[in-house]
Amino acid sequence: MLTPSLCKERIRSFNALVRRTMEDEVKDFYKMIGRRTKKSVTFSDLGEDYEDCLPELEMDEFNSLFDPFTVLGCPVDVRDEYLHFALKQLDDLRRKVILMSYWLEMNDREIAEALGYKRRNVNRIKNSAYEKLRKSLEGNGYENGGE
Repeated sequence: MLTPSLCKERIRSFNALVRRTMEDEVKDFYKMIGRRTKKSVTFSDLGEDYEDCLPELEMDEFNSLFDPFTVLGCPVDVRDEYLHFALKQLDDLRRKVILMSYWLEMNDREIAEALGYKRRNVNRIKNSAYEKLRKSLEGNGYENGGE
């Protein structure tokens, strides 16, 4: 017979399983990106011999000049050069919290549930991330969209 406490325990177990699965997926994704990065070559490294082999491309054909961040399996495209650089300077947890909050429009409770933290800890992490972003952006002369 299912009792309320048994139901709660099963829900907790399921949530933990889902959380571990998502974390493993994120880790696998970053490993894949790392492998790709090691094998990638920039156009400038190809030399002039390959110029004729490459098609003429317009920059408008690309969505962004930067690789998107990925949070909870969602690509997050940050097109502002200064902000993208500042976000890369954050540790993984702070970056996830900021991206989940602003780009995925999740509130602190939802972020806490997704990451397995308490809401007040998410708020503390977010405030810390804001401060690091602010300092990083100010240090790079960023004002009003970098203009």
